[in-house]
Amino acid sequence: MSDYPTNRELIIGADLSKSYGTDGEIHSTRLRLKGRKPPSLYGYWDCNNVYTDGVQLTEPTNNKRTLAGGVALGAAVAVILLTFFQIHYIGGSGDGDLLWNTKEAYLFVHGERRGYHVSYLGYLGELVIEYFGVIDPPDDENPFTLVIRITPAGTERYELKGEYHYFTPLDDILYAGHNDQYLWKWVGTHFEKASIEEQRRLNGIQRLSKKDFTDVNGWSGRYSVTSKIKEQFPLLLSRAPMTVEVTTLNLADGEVSVDLLRPDHPPETIFRRNGRPHRVSRSEYEHTFAGPN
Repeated sequence: MSDYPTNRELIIGADLSKSYGTDGEIHSTRLRLKGRKPPSLYGYWDCNNVYTDGVQLTEPTNNKRTLAGGVALGAAVAVILLTFFQIHYIGGSGDGDLLWNTKEAYLFVHGERRGYHVSYLGYLGELVIEYFGVIDPPDDENPFTLVIRITPAGTERYELKGEYHYFTPLDDILYAGHNDQYLWKWVGTHFEKASIEEQRRLNGIQRLSKKDFTDVNGWSGRYSVTSKIKEQFPLLLSRAPMTVEVTTLNLADGEVSVDLLRPDHPPETIFRRNGRPHRVSRSEYEHTFAGPN
């Protein structure tokens, strides 16, 4: 076999010189062409100047790498988003005490709201540990007292920070205890600390009670009414008959409804409690737990 290039090699070498330039590269390519079969109808030269018979059936490797990289990037972004965004829940408890005379009635609901916030990714973990009976402590706690005043004209609502309890009428004034040893009195819209003279005269919190009573100095009281399954409390306020009705809707979840029933009026739900944590918006969560307790 002659070492001189054939006409076919010269033609290919001339074509290659347009793309690859140097004589050395052309000579190297010409050497690789020696002894190769002529291209078939379905053959082709790949990007490395290697001839391949038939049709290429698989995707190029660089396309596979691009697809894998896109999947990995998408998974990383998804994990970041699931970790960053939070879900907010609020649950809690509340015990209700009902006191009334011939002019007005008060429903005092006192308890604690509990808040939970967790990422979407963390929520999946919470479902797993909850399955095994493990319950995480709340992230936020907010003791509260809700005062609902009932008169023939309607209802008034006042929500207070902190928990008050042992509501007792003394000298026609409603007194209560707090998280201290002082006596507190209701002044129309909130509780304020009783004066030193009142503390001495009423013997501090010693006279506060949580026992049901009827018509003591014109007042009657029923405590822990929100623990009832189904019960009605008839009232007569300024000769206007009405009824406070307590209904336990779901005992397992602690769901209770307190409704005010008046003649010629539709039932009015004045308080509703659900002990099971429920999902809320971030703004509602922050409003509930904002500021000092």
